[in-house]
This record gives sequence, structure tokens and C-alpha cells, in this order.
Amino acid sequence: MTGYFSTGASGGCQTQLDALRALCNGGTLKIYTGTQHDPDVTSITDTLLATFTFSATAFSGSDTVSGSFNTKTVTTPAASFAASTVSAAATNTAAWFGLFTSGATLFGTGTVGTSGADLNFNSVAFSSGANITISGFTLTLPE
Repeated sequence: MTGYFSTGASGGCQTQLDALRALCNGGTLKIYTGTQHDPDVTSITDTLLATFTFSATAFSGSDTVSGSFNTKTVTTPAASFAASTVSAAATNTAAWFGLFTSGATLFGTGTVGTSGADLNFNSVAFSSGANITISGFTLTLPE
């Protein structure tokens, strides 16, 4: 089943999504080994493999919607990083990522894999000093 919302309701959802994206401004996306954590965790003991720093404005613009009723297409802005390629900090297998505010507060997590994960790489076998590249990253609210 597909749900449809009034313009007023979808505007509220867009406001929430824009607020989540704003939390990334100047923050970081960090990739770890181990098991994905709840964003409310106070201590992370997994090995940090890579850190990507978001630009001061992590996402420029809002989603754009075209079409009508059940033929709508939503285009989401991609994240902007200070550098899309970083050096791996350690050798291990990437399993999950954390989203951190510029004040280093963890506010979101996701899975890492080679396909079907929240963030996909060609390989999850990271080697210390090797280049790690994110070619695209978007935040969307689940349906």
C-alpha cells in the first residue's frame, strides 16, 4: 500500500527531514567495525576505520517534488563533504556508520555493506592508509 499525505502534512515531514540534515552541518560521518549501535549509546568501543567531515552546509537545498498524486518523483540533495576521499585509520571490516553533529554528538547510525546497506562500498575490507571514497550520500525519511 502506498500512503499519500496532504500538502500540509508533507510540509511537516519535510521540516523534520531538513532539521535532521542540518544536524550534519560541520559534523562527521564515521565508519566502524562491530555491530551497529543505537544512536543513544554513550560510548563506542568499536574500531574507527574512517572519518568524513561534512561541509559547513552539509546538504544544500531541500527535496524537490515533481509530478502529481501517485506519480510524484522526489529528488533529494546529496551531502557535501570537506573531502569525499579519506585515508583509512585502521585495517578491519567496515560494518556500520555513525552520524555526529559538529559538537560530536551521535544522532544517527546505519549499516555499511557492499549492496543493500544504508551506505555501500565496493569493498568493506578497509586497509590502514588506503583511500576510502564516498561517491554519494543522502538522508531520506523511511516510508
